[in-house]
Amino acid sequence: MVAATVVKLSELTRLSLKQKWYLGGDRLTERLKKGTK
Repeated sequence: MVAATVVKLSELTRLSLKQKWYLGGDRLTERLKKGTK
């Protein structure tokens, strides 16, 4: 039971990190687009 919860937590943290990374990438691309324009 404990191991399963730990795995779920690790998966959730990975997803949140991926989402943050994607959001950060989008912001960077927006800045680059604004800079080029």
